[in-house]
Amino acid sequence: MKSPKNMDLDYVAIGRKVSDLRREHGLSQVELSEKIEVSTQHISNIENGRTRLSLSCLVRIARCFDVPITYFLSEEDRTPEEQCEIIENLMSSCSPELLHDLGEALYLLHPLMKAPEREGRHKKE
Repeated sequence: MKSPKNMDLDYVAIGRKVSDLRREHGLSQVELSEKIEVSTQHISNIENGRTRLSLSCLVRIARCFDVPITYFLSEEDRTPEEQCEIIENLMSSCSPELLHDLGEALYLLHPLMKAPEREGRHKKE
């Protein structure tokens, strides 16, 4: 498979989205860190793009804010194929148990992903 150019994740953009969601939900960094069971310093590092967060941490953040994990990975200039490859790369570091759980979650969420009421969710106006 040919590797798409610029496959590195934009951790600064991911951190900005985490920070925006945290503020929209009225949470402090301390409160978010307690909810997803990481240190406050880790939240600060994520929000400032100073760390490469794990997939399991990103999943916990997505669950906390009830957003799809793809919300953090989406960039308008990436094709769906490039997005899939990014997700595959993240999944390659997961344990078999987490992969199983993610597969089950995707199976259950798939019908909801195409629901009209989800279109445009979390888009900047």
